[in-house]
Amino acid sequence: MDHTGVPLFLSKLKKRDKDLFEAVHLMMQKVMSPGKLDVKTKLLIAIAVDAAKGAKLGVENLSKQARNAGISDEEINEALTVAMASANLQFLSSADAAFED
Repeated sequence: MDHTGVPLFLSKLKKRDKDLFEAVHLMMQKVMSPGKLDVKTKLLIAIAVDAAKGAKLGVENLSKQARNAGISDEEINEALTVAMASANLQFLSSADAAFED
């Protein structure tokens, strides 16, 4: 199985528990393969989720993969803007607790 482009934490997992690493790697290959959503859409979702979680290295790595898949910076920016807007709605919902009804 090809493991090129594997993040450092997964490389460390591979050394500690090869079977678990292989299971995770196989799952990610399946999840990121074309299905009802194309690979482009899946990469944009993954970038947005990592950005929302604060996973800077994940955003960097996935953005490189996205560009290699033909995704433009404009498309990445739009996906990140959608994620930011959605995440901020949760903030506004939580912040509403500061005020009496």
